[in-house]
Amino acid sequence: MKTFTWKRPAKYLVVKNILKESLLNGEYTSGEKFPSQNELAKKFGVVPNTIREAVSVLVNDGLLTRHHGKGTFVTSPTPRLTTKEIVGLIMPTTGHLYESFSKRIIHGLTDHNYFCIVNNHHWGNRNSIKKIKDLIDRSPAILIIQGISKFPFNFLDNYPGKVIFLNNFESEKKLSRARYVLSDYFAGGRTVAEYFISLGHEKIIFYTHPISPGQRGHLNLIKGAKTAFKEKNLSEENFIIITDENKIPNVLETEEKPMAVFCDGDFRAKLTYETAKRLNLRIPEDVSVIGYFNTPWCEIFQPNLTSVSIREEEMADYVIEEIIGKNTNKEIILQPKLIIRDSVIKNVR
Repeated sequence: MKTFTWKRPAKYLVVKNILKESLLNGEYTSGEKFPSQNELAKKFGVVPNTIREAVSVLVNDGLLTRHHGKGTFVTSPTPRLTTKEIVGLIMPTTGHLYESFSKRIIHGLTDHNYFCIVNNHHWGNRNSIKKIKDLIDRSPAILIIQGISKFPFNFLDNYPGKVIFLNNFESEKKLSRARYVLSDYFAGGRTVAEYFISLGHEKIIFYTHPISPGQRGHLNLIKGAKTAFKEKNLSEENFIIITDENKIPNVLETEEKPMAVFCDGDFRAKLTYETAKRLNLRIPEDVSVIGYFNTPWCEIFQPNLTSVSIREEEMADYVIEEIIGKNTNKEIILQPKLIIRDSVIKNVR
């Protein structure tokens, strides 16, 4: 199935979408004179021609009317935004992975006349749960949720709209009415382990954070990697899990070289690179490193970091297709893809 080819929208389209939302929400009174091009250009920090193009689209859409010699006015009556056009997005929207991920969804939906209410949740903030409940209580037509274990799934018990779980789903039970667009973390862990083993590594250091029983995504990474060891008749004990960053220097110094390090998140490779440099170890000759999520960190590290892409752009496109009615699959599980760069030695043997 074809996915969307997404391009960053032209400036006038971005301005148009913001102004359109303001008009649909009734922020301007019917018959009111609309701000001048110069006023809007100053407000948005763009040239007047950009405003002229944006306003022309709104005039063509019937939201504004031009009166020669008098200016531009809000068309009467003013249409209002309905809940059918509102999508609640509950996921992180900042960081190397999630900023581009969420923007692709928001821009894609805006292009199809949907509007997003965004909850950029921070689980360390006690007010986060309340904000999620407040968003759900507003009953948008659709909720897009990254369903990690800390999400309050019980808030959905009385929610009447469509639910799409994105990237992760770590609830004890599935919702019969929900759609699922997920990444296969088991396959991700298995792919990394198989690749390391194919190059001759029979032991892998897995550097991650402390994992709770509910965090199935991270646990599936581990299960996938251990499955690869078992299938190659290698001991699962050779997949060594490190959750304390203070242990990394000792591991890199004492383990037999060349060694393999699998970092749960590209940013965790930073400590591995820095420690290797301090110990006069070479990457990849002494230490091969693979990250996860294929974020911009990969191009920052020298040598560039091999990593696993969860194919978040395709995931976002599937979500958009589901909302606009072009995708009828109840569940889509995307297989991750290994992006090979220069941080892995080509052959240990």
